[in-house]
Amino acid sequence: MNRPMNQLILVVALASEPVGRADLVISWSGGMEGLHREDGVWGYDFTVGAMDLLVTSLGVWDRGQNGFGVSHPVGLWNKAGDLVAEITVQEGTESPLMGQFRYEDLFAPVTLEAHASYVLAASFSPNDDDRTLSWTRDVELGAGIASVGDPLYVLSPGLVFPDTAMDRVSFGFLGRNMQYSVVPEPGTFALMGIGLGTLLFKNRRRLLDGLHNRR
Repeated sequence: MNRPMNQLILVVALASEPVGRADLVISWSGGMEGLHREDGVWGYDFTVGAMDLLVTSLGVWDRGQNGFGVSHPVGLWNKAGDLVAEITVQEGTESPLMGQFRYEDLFAPVTLEAHASYVLAASFSPNDDDRTLSWTRDVELGAGIASVGDPLYVLSPGLVFPDTAMDRVSFGFLGRNMQYSVVPEPGTFALMGIGLGTLLFKNRRRLLDGLHNRR
């Protein structure tokens, strides 16, 4: 196979390669663990960076990596309070453990828009021994996340939008997480298309020159 064709195959392979999966919260140090005295929803808001994100799963921090006392509904809202995704992380160890979080896949991936803010939170009750994580330091965020903002909560049973801020709690209730891929900007695909077109043109010219020289 000639060199231009090898280059063409390489560009096609790169264009079709899936974008790597990432976690919103990668790591942290310190932190305080808290139990829940009332039914409520606890979480935090975050802002997406310069590119859209494709969210595939939501998760909850498993303190000892030994499962949950009860199941926990997890929700993802836009800042207007509209629910854009929800799942339930199962009781015990049924939900897959990845790092310190147990995740459940969404029924269908959802897209979060670049530069927009969202809220990620989960429902807890006083009937379980599952903890909330707060007062964390040195938080490392995943690619494509611009920032994590206010800790948010609401005292209510069920999965409802947490609209009350707690500015005295550092970095929010980080015991919720999501997995996602960064969606390349349209310009990236345009550049790939230009590259493919250039390679095809060069390859065609070389084939025509070869045929001409044989005559």
